[in-house]
Amino acid sequence: MIKVLHVIRSLDRSIGGPVVGLSRLVSAQNASKSIVPSIFTAQTERDHFIQRYDCSVNVIKVEDLPLRANNNFRFFYDKNKILQNLIFNADIIHLHMAWDYVVLKAVALAHRLNKPIILRPCGSFEDWSMGQKAYKKKLYLNSIGKKLNSISALHFTTSFEDRHSSITQNWKANRYTIPIGVEKNSVMGGQSVKIKNLQDNKIKILFLGRLNYKKQPEKVLYTLKFLLENSKNEFSVRFVGHGDGDYIGSLIALSKRLGVENSVTFAGPADSVRVTQELRDAHVFILPSLQENLSIATIEAMSHGLPVVISNRVAIHQDVSIYEAGRVVPFGQAHYGKEVLDMFSERDLYERMCENAVRLVSDKFSINENCKDILQMYRDVLTR
Repeated sequence: MIKVLHVIRSLDRSIGGPVVGLSRLVSAQNASKSIVPSIFTAQTERDHFIQRYDCSVNVIKVEDLPLRANNNFRFFYDKNKILQNLIFNADIIHLHMAWDYVVLKAVALAHRLNKPIILRPCGSFEDWSMGQKAYKKKLYLNSIGKKLNSISALHFTTSFEDRHSSITQNWKANRYTIPIGVEKNSVMGGQSVKIKNLQDNKIKILFLGRLNYKKQPEKVLYTLKFLLENSKNEFSVRFVGHGDGDYIGSLIALSKRLGVENSVTFAGPADSVRVTQELRDAHVFILPSLQENLSIATIEAMSHGLPVVISNRVAIHQDVSIYEAGRVVPFGQAHYGKEVLDMFSERDLYERMCENAVRLVSDKFSINENCKDILQMYRDVLTR
């Protein structure tokens, strides 16, 4: 049995993909009976996390953990020994996200105790991400984050993320590309229900994820405007996810300016039960994001038989194209209306995309299968 300590700054669901991905990973690791996972985190509602993601895992929570390097001294005066003991008793340290002091401290302690370190960047080093607050990030990597480039392995979730993480190309770490998908028993069809519901010409578009600039939800509103003006179908959009109040306010204002407010619902964040219901009720998933190193939301949507309309900045866009599980749009395009209309132009085309979406997830994004590759990555690292 390999004892793995996962380190992440927070398990708050507003973080999105990195937390959902970790929950899927530890659930599969528990089921594998070859890995004993624990999680060290700074901020979380422990019971809420375990109930929400249905994962039986030891979560070590440290109250009031400062998250950034400029606010760390009080934490490590009090909590350093806790993290040190956890690392001492683990076989492997698996880190998630890079721009957090708790991750950096775990690297330093693991080096001192001669423990192998694997980092899942979660898009932290992608070229687009490195271009945001670029000076601070480069300064971080060249100073207090210097030890990151001497870790044992980098765990990318797509080859797209690996190729576009230029800053890591000269690192000595071994590089692994292993997706984090959904449980095999979550992969379902449901496309027959969606096809039947299309008969009343009411088509529901789902945006599932954080509402922020990177995800480009404004383009969804422009897409809706185009659809309402150019189709006899009754299109509507549901936004499901966290977002800053001011930003959501700006989206509401935009929906009114575009005259689509009566066809838009801002449903707020949802627990796993409601997310499942939202996916079952929708007919198509949309994500015009500027950058996604994986997009677990897209994978979840396809696992429920939803075809997707995504930008070519979503890392799995090539898989979507190859499997014809939806439509891929150049990121600079103003709206995705024509692609959505095309998807619903023929009943057979839509049905085929629904089936292809499920097939893609089953073939490539089953976390039960992904976990076998992760176990092999652990064994490789331990024998180096």
